[in-house]
Amino acid sequence: MTRRRLEHLVMAAGVVAVVLAAVLANARTRLFYERTEIRRSEVLGRPLSSQDAEKPVRGNAGRGPANLRHQAVALRILTGINRGRLVLARNILQFDPAGSAFIARGSNVRVSMTMSEGSVYDVLIYKPIVRFPVIIYLVAALLCGGIVALRIRGLALAAALLLSVLGLSLLVFPLVLRGVPPILAVSAYAVLIMMVFLLLLEGWNRKGLAAIIGACGGLVVAVSAVLLAAGPLKLSGYPTTFSMMLKDALPADHTLSFVSLLTAGTVVCVLGIVLDLGVSIAAAVEAVCRQEGGISFRAALAAGMRMNRDVMGTMLLTLVFVWLGGSLHAMMLPGAFDMTARELLNSEAIAVELLGLTAGGIGLVATGPITALAAVSLFMRVKPREASPRGGQDRLWPLWLVMSVELAVCVACAVCIAGSAREACLGSPSERREVVAGPPKLMPSADLCKYAREQLSGGTKVQAALALWRASTLDPRCGLCHRELARIYVNERWFVLAHDEIRQALGLLPNDSDTHYVAGVVLAWTGDQDEAEKELKRSLELDPKNTNASEALRTLFGADQP
Repeated sequence: MTRRRLEHLVMAAGVVAVVLAAVLANARTRLFYERTEIRRSEVLGRPLSSQDAEKPVRGNAGRGPANLRHQAVALRILTGINRGRLVLARNILQFDPAGSAFIARGSNVRVSMTMSEGSVYDVLIYKPIVRFPVIIYLVAALLCGGIVALRIRGLALAAALLLSVLGLSLLVFPLVLRGVPPILAVSAYAVLIMMVFLLLLEGWNRKGLAAIIGACGGLVVAVSAVLLAAGPLKLSGYPTTFSMMLKDALPADHTLSFVSLLTAGTVVCVLGIVLDLGVSIAAAVEAVCRQEGGISFRAALAAGMRMNRDVMGTMLLTLVFVWLGGSLHAMMLPGAFDMTARELLNSEAIAVELLGLTAGGIGLVATGPITALAAVSLFMRVKPREASPRGGQDRLWPLWLVMSVELAVCVACAVCIAGSAREACLGSPSERREVVAGPPKLMPSADLCKYAREQLSGGTKVQAALALWRASTLDPRCGLCHRELARIYVNERWFVLAHDEIRQALGLLPNDSDTHYVAGVVLAWTGDQDEAEKELKRSLELDPKNTNASEALRTLFGADQP
């Protein structure tokens, strides 16, 4: 078999391996919801139909769900022990579009099924957007495109990217959590990743060594700039939501320095661009030294510096444009909030971004001369390149080794995909033992009302409101459900929702004294005093012993009523 044909087979096997790995990642992520339904009530669902979101009918001075829009959705459960069941759910459109969105038919959603004593009493859509399949297959498309475009080097690039991710998760994070200074752990990671990248993409040679020396020098300068500026800037290290989430997740006695973590992040951000500049300058110096065998040290260094001036300008522009692209929202804040540029620059979040940008530029400026000096020192005594037969370069055993690894990965992925499919159909042994009695049934309306009364007696108004809302969804003619929901809503100052519920309750229970009493209270709070007084009097007409209605009349209108 010729080398060219073997390379094509290796590339094809690499593409197949990437695709199978993406399918496996998607399958295992779906099984995460399958396994966590019992533990955290999370499942996947597919909407079959939905209604337009309901808007509040009037303004509300208070805060709460009355200010939000609700969307009723009918969906089919795709995972878990309730797989295949049709349920009704509600989608609360909150203020954060990343956490909620209007649901279209056919789009997968994340669903929370709340259960009690083996029965489901409410279904909530709390994270409508499911992003992981798109992200997984986009990464797979990137890797496949790299393999097709770069051929064998594309495979090396995919392997290097995988190793870089594994290095962060298996090396850096455990070391930092065990108390190792973040800058030390990330620096070790940076050196290892640079060596792995150059070994896989270029092979181990003098050019790679010069590039690593230059990149390390640039990183040292960039980190020094951050450390020198962090003190005068008085940085806390908590400029983003992710920093605060990490702080809350760590134990109270943990001594992790977030300023050091910020410095370590600068190393990772600048790593790729300084390594790119180092390889470019080292390659230029190597070409000059090999082409002109008798070149002097000064002339070779001058050639490297000329290359540095040509490349560094575009690298700095790349760094600036990447920062600007990631900070477009921040750049629009002065005009949106009528704030000055000085106020924006004085915030820690922007200060951290500018510090990273400036430190990266300083490190980039230092990388060029250091790399040029190291490359000239390594290549000065190298003989000019001579034409030589390619006999030693046509060895096929490395390609056969890569092919064997790819086939092993394909077989392992196929076996795991088959196991995931079987587990999705039958469930794991522990899950099969837990659900041997069959899937739970949705509570009927009467049981939900009973459950709501139990929650109210225990002081849990939110759970009671959820149960009553579910009961009114199952049985829209349940006047008691609407009345009790209105009572809970008015106690929580959610007057818009209370007004809607009590209107429905009055239509279903026109001769119920307690319903007219709740209506009077709701109307009094919403400012309709005349109607409130009429409803309270009607409540006493139906039941003269209704002490709540008589007390409300005395309190609101200042006189005893017959």
